[in-house]
Parts: sequence; structure tokens; C-alpha cells
Amino acid sequence: MTLRWLGILGVGVGLIISTGCSGPATVIAPDYSPAATATAAFSEYDKNNDGKLDEKELESCPALKSSLAQLDKDGDKAISKDELIASLGEFARSKVSLMTARCNVTREGQPLANAEVKFIPEKFHGTAIKPAAGKSNQQGVVELRCEGNTLPGLSLGFYRVEISLKDEAGQETIPASFNSQTTLGQIVTSQMRGGLEINIP
Repeated sequence: MTLRWLGILGVGVGLIISTGCSGPATVIAPDYSPAATATAAFSEYDKNNDGKLDEKELESCPALKSSLAQLDKDGDKAISKDELIASLGEFARSKVSLMTARCNVTREGQPLANAEVKFIPEKFHGTAIKPAAGKSNQQGVVELRCEGNTLPGLSLGFYRVEISLKDEAGQETIPASFNSQTTLGQIVTSQMRGGLEINIP
């Protein structure tokens, strides 16, 4: 399986005010608490209480695992609490409400239609950010939208990624490693300029 960001499909935005049939809509940046969020993450995943999340511990957190190279500033192949706080602090300072991004889903190299893609915030975010989801069109392209928002985009944060496609009998056609037991994770930052490519073998 592969999961990577590519192309230039979107940009970050701050406070959004738009007008539609239902009147003005406002989207404000999430209220991040870097220290409290990092503490929650370490309470959940730092099993040996050494103050670092090593590669073994990160197996339980797809989003942090996929972000190891980006967050590991001292090169010890682990994430310290200070390194995580620094990343979360960037989210808070950015004041970005949503990052617009699209997702390309393929199966054996071909576009996969009608697949539901979900971005589920890691538990340590608490209620600060909401899940996002979308369904792929005939070209395999998904427009991701946060729960409760009329505007497309994702909040900055750490997410588990799930892809599901059920047949007419309601049976899942995609391996569990992509959904109920997902091993896919992604960090969404204000520096990203692209979309997510997911290939299912």
C-alpha cells in the first residue's frame, strides 16, 4: 500500500466567511493547547514512561508514526514531548482554519470510484478538531470536508486515515489495514501544498 502527498491541489486559509443560500458562514481556527495535547498523547502511547515515543510505541499511532521523520529534530528515531509540543505550537500560531486538499484513490493503479475516505483525529486532540470525509468520484478524486462544515478542507492536526468501499450486500471490499485496523496516518500542516494519493493493491 502507498500513501503520499503530491501535486498542488489546495492552499491554507485563515478565518473564512462565505455567503450562500443559508447566509454567512464562519469557520475559525481550532483552539489548540500544545502542552495539554502532547501530555494526552504521551499518556496514551509512552508505555515505558521514558519521555519519548519510539518506533515500537508509534506502531499504535499511525499519524505520529508517519510523521516521525518530520518531528524527530534530534535524529534519535523517536518523538520527544518537546518535539511534539513544537509541532502543535505551529498549528496554534498559524491561525489556519482549514487546509483545502483533495485525495486521489486508486486500486491496482486505476481510479477507484465510490470509496469513502475518512480523516479521523487522533484521540489526543480531544474535541479540538473534527473528522473529515469525502467520497471518490469516477476519477478517484475525493474532496475532503470537515464534519459540520459546508466548506471543503481539513483542520491542522494528526489523523488516522480510513478507506472503505462496501458491495451491495454491505460487505467491505477493502482490506482491514485500510479501515477497521488502519495503518495509515497523516499530519496536516499549514506548509502542505498538495493532495493525498492512496493506492490500494
